[in-house]
Amino acid sequence: MKHEMSDGYKRPENFLMMSPELNEEQNNQLAELLRTFSGIFKKTDKSVTAHKNMKHRIHIGNHASINQMAYQISPTERRTLRNEMQKILENGL
Repeated sequence: MKHEMSDGYKRPENFLMMSPELNEEQNNQLAELLRTFSGIFKKTDKSVTAHKNMKHRIHIGNHASINQMAYQISPTERRTLRNEMQKILENGL
């Protein structure tokens, strides 16, 4: 699938990948939405950090937790996953 580059703020660091499957109005709406919420996106891999003060729970009521075997992935997917996890760990997460 090919993607078209669109410059959100006319600065190279803010290029957006736009889908050729969207029409011009949809691309504009998506670009505006991404600009509006740009503060929630990380700019680079190096800016990914751990949020040590954040806690969460998944409330399941009185239901038992689900015990499930790990799903299998191909060797290529496993290498990709391992490389991405290594990047995250090297960046202090």
